[in-house]
Amino acid sequence: MFKPIIQFLLVLLFFTNLYSQNIESEIIEINQHIEKSEINDAEAKLNKLLSTDPSYAPGYVSFSKIWLFRANINKATEHANLAVRIDEDFRYWWEEINSIRTKIKTGTLDVHKKNYNSAIEIFSSLSKEYPKYPEPLYLLGLANYKQKSFEEAANFFKQSIDLYPDYIKAQKALINVNKRIRK
Repeated sequence: MFKPIIQFLLVLLFFTNLYSQNIESEIIEINQHIEKSEINDAEAKLNKLLSTDPSYAPGYVSFSKIWLFRANINKATEHANLAVRIDEDFRYWWEEINSIRTKIKTGTLDVHKKNYNSAIEIFSSLSKEYPKYPEPLYLLGLANYKQKSFEEAANFFKQSIDLYPDYIKAQKALINVNKRIRK
């Protein structure tokens, strides 16, 4: 009587282990795509992965990274929150995203207060810490634009666009600063 139950449990254990190894190898591949800035490939694979298992917290961490690389801190935070709600072990990523968000707010406030040196220091630090995240470069461009350092601003906007070619705010800012340079 116990033999069929034990056999069933062993088969179940085997397939569960096989599935977890497969999903872990998929997330490794997805994260490699993200590191190579192959964001669309990573997103397609993540959508497929999360449609199979919507409770897979590392998938939401990876989505959070994608949104960070797309210069959307709100979506990055949203996905970090989902990951933490599923698994508290990912709180470190949520805290990291919130640290970035706080630094951006502080730097932006410094720009509004015309404390440009402090803002530039904050944004420079963020761009060094997160070299694939285009928003700090964009914000460095804005801080330089406010100081009428148009060539420097254009350089930062270009760098931001190089990281994320579809970054509309940076594209518009570059167009505006180029008009200033031509005058």
